Amino acid sequence: MFSNKQLNVFLIIMAILITFGAVWLTYSAFKAPPVPEVAQHTDLQAQKIQKEIEALGKRINDLEAATKKEVRVIREKTIKEISVLPPNDICSELNRELSKFRMAIRSEGLDDF
Repeated sequence: MFSNKQLNVFLIIMAILITFGAVWLTYSAFKAPPVPEVAQHTDLQAQKIQKEIEALGKRINDLEAATKKEVRVIREKTIKEISVLPPNDICSELNRELSKFRMAIRSEGLDDF
């Protein structure tokens, strides 16, 4: 019915088709599924939020540095102002502030000196 040559050609074609089918099945079995659009949108939103958090962290660090600098300047200014005053004036001023504080506490009934 079929000659030996025709049978060999048929077997080679079948072997090629079976090999192609096996490769295609293996590829499709281990191929990563496509990412849904919702997941892509979620990933983009997460990246956007991460960038915002980093920007806020930088802003907080900048504000902290500016505040520390301002505090240092105020302390230096106060030290210069106090170093000019004689020691008795400093003591008198501290006592005056303390007496105001004590009067405020007594008027509120918080202390019974």
